[in-house]
Amino acid sequence: CSTNDRRIQVIVWGLMRNLLSALILVSAATASPAAAGTACPPHRPGEPYPWAINELMSGDQWGDLAIDLDANGRVTGCHAVKGNLEPEMGFWVCRSISAQGEFDPLMKDGIAVAGTRTRHFVLEGMRHRDANAAARKKWFAEHPNERPSCYPD
Repeated sequence: CSTNDRRIQVIVWGLMRNLLSALILVSAATASPAAAGTACPPHRPGEPYPWAINELMSGDQWGDLAIDLDANGRVTGCHAVKGNLEPEMGFWVCRSISAQGEFDPLMKDGIAVAGTRTRHFVLEGMRHRDANAAARKKWFAEHPNERPSCYPD
């Protein structure tokens, strides 16, 4: 190969590298808007998704739980006050809440105080889960701009 042939090769490879870089930039700029990084709407843990079926259904287990809190909002006690939870299930739900529950302190006249907060708890049965799955599918069909990745199962 002559020196001129090598110069031509270097110029051609340089042009090809620049062309490839330009193609990558163009393809990144024209990617779908969903993939372009539009932020997911905020979702607070424990809040229902927009398609959620909130009424009780056959097969659901539920209970109203009395949760005792100290002045800092930490759980000091818990028990089921009514519902159809089996006693052992109520125990395990309360145990989980006692270990992992985070609550705002109860306020009285602007001062945090110890007290009891009641929470409604539902353990969805199979019919409820199937109905929510169908409602999720319908909701995404009606909202094509929403991304399922923003709403994990």
